[in-house]
Amino acid sequence: MMGPRLRTGHPSRLDVQDEVWDDEDGAPQSARARAAWLRTAAEGGSQSALRTLARGGEVWAQERLAEQGDIGALRDVAERAVEHGDLMRAWTWQHLALLHGGDLAVSTMRAYDDGGPQHGEFYDSDVGGAMYADGDEGLRLPPLAIAEDLRARSFAHEIYGGAHQGSRHRTLDLTSTRP
Repeated sequence: MMGPRLRTGHPSRLDVQDEVWDDEDGAPQSARARAAWLRTAAEGGSQSALRTLARGGEVWAQERLAEQGDIGALRDVAERAVEHGDLMRAWTWQHLALLHGGDLAVSTMRAYDDGGPQHGEFYDSDVGGAMYADGDEGLRLPPLAIAEDLRARSFAHEIYGGAHQGSRHRTLDLTSTRP
């Protein structure tokens, strides 16, 4: 049976090659089977499987990357929390981003040269020419009450400490009264 190819440099490390896998008849595996295999690999420590799942919109994987300090994932999960009206969770992600040296509330919008030898570089109005804008406008977070903000900070510190101590995933439970 042809299955996913694994490269193992160390027994605890799995790197997943992003490809369509075939069963012994040559038919592609179902998306569900592939996702289940990737989830197992990600839970086993494969960062490439985790990133593949996150790129595919898997919320669990995006949250694991966010917990590790991936600013793009932090932005995604914080935006989702705002969209669902979960400001406590959104602020927890913002505080975690701050601990990792990022700030989700700051705009990253920039103008870039579009074409020519400076294509993709910051736009210089002295040179002129075509340009495009890229980035995001920054996350707009309504303020929390002081007690809720302290709780969100506490959760962020707990996640940050766990990520830096190499602990396994802990579900972000914001419904309890204790972090």
